[in-house]
Parts: sequence; structure tokens; C-alpha cells
Amino acid sequence: MTTRRTLLKAPLLLLAGAASASPRAAPAPSVIRFIVPGSVGTGADVTGRYMAREVETSRRTPVVVENKPGAGGVIGTDFVAKAPPDGSTILIISANHYVLPWIYKNLPFDAQNDFAPVASFGSSTLAVVVAPDSPYRSIQDVVAQAKRHGDALSYSSAGNGTLSHISGALLNAMAGTRIKHLPYKNASQGLIDVSSGAVTLGFLGMAGALPLIKSGRLKAIAVTSAARSVYLPEVPAVAESGLGGYDISSPFIALSPQSTPPAVLRPLSEGISAAAESGSFKTFCATQGLEPVAESYASFASSMPQEFARWHKLVQFASATAG
Repeated sequence: MTTRRTLLKAPLLLLAGAASASPRAAPAPSVIRFIVPGSVGTGADVTGRYMAREVETSRRTPVVVENKPGAGGVIGTDFVAKAPPDGSTILIISANHYVLPWIYKNLPFDAQNDFAPVASFGSSTLAVVVAPDSPYRSIQDVVAQAKRHGDALSYSSAGNGTLSHISGALLNAMAGTRIKHLPYKNASQGLIDVSSGAVTLGFLGMAGALPLIKSGRLKAIAVTSAARSVYLPEVPAVAESGLGGYDISSPFIALSPQSTPPAVLRPLSEGISAAAESGSFKTFCATQGLEPVAESYASFASSMPQEFARWHKLVQFASATAG
């Protein structure tokens, strides 16, 4: 027989049961946005767009790529840091992410603690490029002229804190030169100025450099990796030009706002990692001048502190600043 006391107990029992039950899985986002804090055509952009198609196909979830360039990647990165931690907004960025906290004193986000790792995929070196009719045929030519004429020479970058900025700062530090840094909000305009000779040289990711080099719009005089690139085997590494130890290359990584539930991130991480291990991705990388990389989630997550420390030392040695 049901009594008044039994009826009063019922809601309490239901609440207790709800509290002890396993939590419901966080819902997957209906649309995913890949935010690239750089211009269209950069390495992060082209690899991000490739991964967007792969994720869209494997997860049957629309993936939209949005470019939010500016301030050396700070604008787009800050956008993701402040996005809802529900897996709907993912940052696609290069090693620039590891550089930002050492370049800027007052970032609107914490690069190390405001993001959760998702995946690491692909890697790129940079080409040192000059105008087709430039008198400089090698890094030695550039260094010799820079030592004779102080800061009369210049190099373009995609903004303070970007790999192109660090590449030039490291060159100056190792060669003892003062080649002037010219940061561009619009990286394409910087390349136009290099190709016209208005700017002495530029440091350009291989994905964007190869088409311009092959079409004759730019001339490559070096690559920034420790050894020559398979895509430009006739072009020496900077390290071959009397600057032994010079080495700049960049992984492409995917990050989510911190506190995004692991249950939401795990399928996305697995999807990107699977795509990075595929033969089609290797073929894609070959067309873009990129190196295929497939790093497991655990390996990527554990390597991030070491990467921040490595780039910190590099920035310190190069005396690179946001000024």
C-alpha cells in the first residue's frame, strides 16, 4: 500500500539515482570551425583545409575553415581561447603557437594553459626567397652586403612572432647582421614587395613558396631546415652557408579551448591522426612541399612543454621581440 511517506521519498530517491548515474556523454558539435590565425595559402591553411575535408567525411559533420590573420597570429588564437569549450572551435596553427608567449609580454590568453591538445600533423620548412632579378644568389651574398651596409637590407614576415620573423632574427643573431624586420599584416603584400625588390628577402613556408619559385616570381637562395629539402634539392640549407646549427622547421598542430571534454576531443583527435597516417595525406604533402607527420595524441600532449621550452631558448638566442 502506498503511503504519504513513500510518496515523499520518491523524488529524493530519483535525485539520488541521478547523482549516482554515470554522466551523459557530451554532445558532439553539429558544426566544427577550424580557425587559422594566418592568411589563405599558408602551410597551416592548406593543411587545415585538407584535414577539414577528411574530418567532415569521416565524422559526417560539416567543418568550416575560417582565416583570422593579424598580430602575428594573436587575433585568431585569442578567438579560439575564448570560444566555448565544446569542440566546435579548433585552432589550426604552426609552431608560431610556441613562440607567442616569448614574443609578447601581455597576451590576452595563456598559450600554455588556455588550450587542450588535439593532434599534430605535417611539418614545413621555410624557403629564403628574393626577387627573380635580385643580385643575391646565396645567404653569403646577403650577409656580406648586410655587414657592409648595416640595416639597409630588409626582410618581410607575416608578423611579429611568426616563424618568418624568428627565422630572420636568428639569421641576424648568428651572422652578426642587422637586416631590418618588416612585419606585414597581409603576408601576400610582403611577398609582392619581395618579388619587386622593394624588400630584400623573405622567409616563406614551402607550401606557399614552391608555386612562386617554380613560376619564376621568386628565387630561392636557401631553406631553413637543418638539411636540404627534397622539394628544392638544388637549394642549400642556411646551415651550409657558414651558419652551422641554424634550423627552423614547423609542425602543424590542432588545439581546442581548455576544458573541452575529452570525450568530445578524442574522436576528432583520432580522425586527424588517422588522416595524417594515410597514403593520400603523404601524396598531398608531396604536392605542397610538406613533410607528413602522424603523432599520437599522447605523444603530442607530452611533447608540448618541451616544445615551449625549446622555442623559448630559440627566441632568447635570436633576441626576437614584438617591437
